[in-house]
Amino acid sequence: MRRVLAGLALLGLIAPANAVTIMSGEGSPITLTATDEDYARSVKSAVDGYVIPGYEALIAATANMGEAIDAYCERTPDAAGREKLATQFTNMLAAWAGVDFLRFGPMARDGRYDRFAFWPDAHGTAARQLRRFLASEDPALLEPGAIAEQSAAVQGLPALEALLYQGDDALITAAAPSPFRCALAGAVAENLTTIVKEALSDWQGDEGWTALIENPGPSNPVYRSHSEAMTEILKAILTGLELNRDQRLLPWLGETAEEAKTSRAPYHRSVNTMAYLSAGTDALERFVEASGVLDLLPKEIASYGSSALFEFMNLKSALAAAGGDIEEAAVDPEKRGKLIYAAIVLQSIRNTFQNRIAPGAGLTPGFNSLDGD
Repeated sequence: MRRVLAGLALLGLIAPANAVTIMSGEGSPITLTATDEDYARSVKSAVDGYVIPGYEALIAATANMGEAIDAYCERTPDAAGREKLATQFTNMLAAWAGVDFLRFGPMARDGRYDRFAFWPDAHGTAARQLRRFLASEDPALLEPGAIAEQSAAVQGLPALEALLYQGDDALITAAAPSPFRCALAGAVAENLTTIVKEALSDWQGDEGWTALIENPGPSNPVYRSHSEAMTEILKAILTGLELNRDQRLLPWLGETAEEAKTSRAPYHRSVNTMAYLSAGTDALERFVEASGVLDLLPKEIASYGSSALFEFMNLKSALAAAGGDIEEAAVDPEKRGKLIYAAIVLQSIRNTFQNRIAPGAGLTPGFNSLDGD
C-alpha cells in the first residue's frame, strides 16, 4: 500500500503530504498552502539574509571590543575612555543577542556556544578561576590560543564582563588598570572573535552548514527535506522566545518583589540586562521577518502572523517602559508590572508560533534545543 500511495503522489494523483486540513479560529476548515519551494525560499532568506550577516556583525563587534580594550589600556583612563569602552561592550552584547537563539549548526559544535557565553554560572566557576588567574599573573595564559585551552567559564562574554566591571581592580572603574588584567581581557576578546570566525567558516563552503540546510535530500546527513530545514528555523524562533522569558527574565524577577534576585540577571554587573533583553527581542522580530515564516500561512489565517508582530511591538514597549535599572524595576510596582507583562507577552507569542503559526505553515517543531536542559 505504501508503494502504491508513493507512486500516486509522484504522479500527482493524490494531494501532497502538507496539503492537510486544519480549522481556523472560527471553526472553518483551512487547507494548508505552503510548498517545498516556499520552504526552500524561506530558509534561504533566513540564512542568507539574517544568519550569515548576523555572525559577520558579531565578528566585527568582538574585534572592535579587542581594539577598544587595547586603546583604553594604552593611555591614562578617563571618563570618556570608560564610556567608550562600556559602549563597545554593550554593542557587542547586542550583536550576540542577534544570533544567540541560533542554537543549531556550527555554534552548537565543539562547545562554541558555552565557550562564547557560559551562562548561567550557578556555581561561580568563572569568578573562582579568574581570581586564580589574576593572582598568579601567569604569562602563559596570554599566549595565542591559551585561553581557548581553559574551561568554557573563562573564555567568553561573562568572563570579559567580570574583568571589565567586577571588583576593585575592574578595568572600567580602576584609575590605573592592571597590565595583566588588561592583557587577559584582550585575550578573552580575541578568543571571542576566534570562536565566531570558526562558526561562520563552518557555515560557508560547499560542505558548510548553509549547503546542508539549503539543499536537503536523501543523502543529506542532517536535513532530509525542505520542511525539516524550515522547521529548524521555526525552532530557533521558539528557542529565542523561551530563552528570554524562562532564563533571562523570570529567574531574577521572582514571583514577588521581595523574592527578586537581580544577581541572577544576565550581564547585571555592566547594567546591560535590559539592553540585552531588548536587543534579543528586536533580533527575534527581525529574524521572523527575514525568514518569511509568516508568508507560509494560508490567507485565511494570516492574521495570526499580524497578531504576533503586534505582540512584538507590545513586548518592546513594555521592556522600554521598565527602564534600564533592574534593581529599581524589580521592586517599583509600575516598572515591575511592565516586566511581568513582558513575560506574559513572551509566552503569548511563543504559543502563537507553537500552536497557530507552526501548524498553519505545515510544520511540526517538536522539541527544541532547550528541552531537557
